[in-house]
Parts: sequence; structure tokens; C-alpha cells
Amino acid sequence: MVVRCVVCDAAIGHTKDEYYALVKFEPKVYTEFIESQPREAFCSYLCLLHYVVRMK
Repeated sequence: MVVRCVVCDAAIGHTKDEYYALVKFEPKVYTEFIESQPREAFCSYLCLLHYVVRMK
């Protein structure tokens, strides 16, 4: 199954677990934020930032 970005719906092409193993988000605050959320997939750091801002 192709995992899609939860922000822009781009296909990522990895399972969520593989994706989290491959990608390390910085800074640490965002890493901790994402780890505290249900596992969602992001195609880029920019999409992660959009998601974080939208959730606040």
C-alpha cells in the first residue's frame, strides 16, 4: 500500500514505519510533537510544518 502525505496527499511509497525509520525531523521539538501524535506520514518537512501550525 502506498502511504500518502496527510497534508498534500503526495504518494510517499513507504509504509509508515519505514518512513519514520528513514526520515529524521528537526528541530527536536517537532520530533517530540510528531512522536506524541498518531503516526501520520509527511512527504516533506514543509508539510510537517503546515500540519503542526494547523493543529495548534
